[in-house]
Amino acid sequence: MSGSRTTLTVTALVLACALLLASCKGIYPAASSPAESTAPAKGAPLIEVLVAGSELPDAQDDDIKHQLDSVLGIDLHILQCLGDACRNQLNIRLAEGNPPDLFYVDRRTLTKLVKQDALLDLSPYVDLLKPAIDFAGGGNPTITQYNGKQYGIARNNTAFQYTYWARKDWLDRLGLQPPGNLEELKTVAKAMTAGDPDGNGIQDTYGFSGAPYLALGPIFGAFGTTYPGHFYQKNGALMNSLYDPNMKPAISYIQSLIQAGAVDPDFLSNMKNQHEMKAFQGQIGLFYYNWPNIINDNKVKEWKPYNPAAEWIQLPSPSGPGGTYTDFYDPGATNMLVMSGALARNPAKLDKIIKLINYVSSPEGNRLVMYGLEGKHYAMRNGSITPTDSMSDVKYAYLYQLTGRDEMVYLRTKFPKQEPYFTYAMNQPRLEVLDSFIDPPADYVPDEANRYITEELYKFIYGKRDLATYDEFLRTLENDYHYKQYLEAAEEQLKEQGLLSP
Repeated sequence: MSGSRTTLTVTALVLACALLLASCKGIYPAASSPAESTAPAKGAPLIEVLVAGSELPDAQDDDIKHQLDSVLGIDLHILQCLGDACRNQLNIRLAEGNPPDLFYVDRRTLTKLVKQDALLDLSPYVDLLKPAIDFAGGGNPTITQYNGKQYGIARNNTAFQYTYWARKDWLDRLGLQPPGNLEELKTVAKAMTAGDPDGNGIQDTYGFSGAPYLALGPIFGAFGTTYPGHFYQKNGALMNSLYDPNMKPAISYIQSLIQAGAVDPDFLSNMKNQHEMKAFQGQIGLFYYNWPNIINDNKVKEWKPYNPAAEWIQLPSPSGPGGTYTDFYDPGATNMLVMSGALARNPAKLDKIIKLINYVSSPEGNRLVMYGLEGKHYAMRNGSITPTDSMSDVKYAYLYQLTGRDEMVYLRTKFPKQEPYFTYAMNQPRLEVLDSFIDPPADYVPDEANRYITEELYKFIYGKRDLATYDEFLRTLENDYHYKQYLEAAEEQLKEQGLLSP
């Protein structure tokens, strides 16, 4: 593509305007008022972006789309998906040779797609994309590059949102303090199960719940490890949590919670936030959840009628023999915005996409995709954003934040009363893992191995398998699921990338 005369001409023009933005009038028309027409301009290129989410309104009601279409002369389509459906939809469209123009990947998927020649090499366009790259934090070559070439723009991640929450009114009734360590956590969970904290004379409450793969995180963290199967450095060496000496004690502790009857009996089925309704209806007194779904104004209005006297408070991650970690984070799992390799054959469309990415990263464009339209969804007063009652109409705005947002400014603007809660969650310590920097060897199938790990973990914690057979479990994982090759590949690759000492 870089050898095309047309491409060089387009690139040169865009670069000139990028360098002299103030004098290039007309690149970005004024965006302070709604577009006069909701229909894209005739001949506007269709740009498809695959984004995780579920709240997009119909096109005729989408003020943000209308504005972006008008400002940039495009027909922008957000393709929303959830969970595994995102991966499936992307794989299907890649297999059909009709990928979306923009989509998100982690480091591991980026590596795989580069090898399949499915992504556009952004190296020739780094100068043109500089506003977006700078907005997203300058780019991390370890994450966004492969073999010295740039393939992605690391999206500004949203702030970490999860903590344990407890019913303070129940703690007060039971004469207990908020738990700070593992033993206190167990004491509280047992008391909330057996101590009739709601005072109805019936044993119909439980002290611990949440989505299992999330709620157990701070417990593993208190033992200095993670949910089974992650890689991290410990005492200067690479460690996989399955082999951490503290893994078996962590599993044993979780067993003790379950054996005490302190855990929601539907714990393993809490995959779609079933625990939320149980907590709000007064059946659960301590669970792991994110602050927007429990303490923002709209959510409080939703659950308060069930339990007017309920008072939820955040808890610190429990301390234990391995420290205090509420969760893990993988810097390479950062959502990276990438472009379809097919754009190499469409320089005019690529030009529009570059403008789109830079625009939503500019002060004006990012304000649009954070808050909506000035005069409708917010007002500017003394240089500050003041939300109107209509701001809730653009709760889907996150779908358009292609390179992220200034997180603290956004949260303080939209949720000023909740600042103590989101600051508390953001400040919880997390353990850094390195999983996404590892390219699994050909004979290792992650989905199959992870399924086996999860199944056996739940057998262990529910006493369906004796913890004395843990080493046997590891041998089966190594021999039948090729986990040993995975461990060896991890060590070798992380050293090659300079992430481990040789």
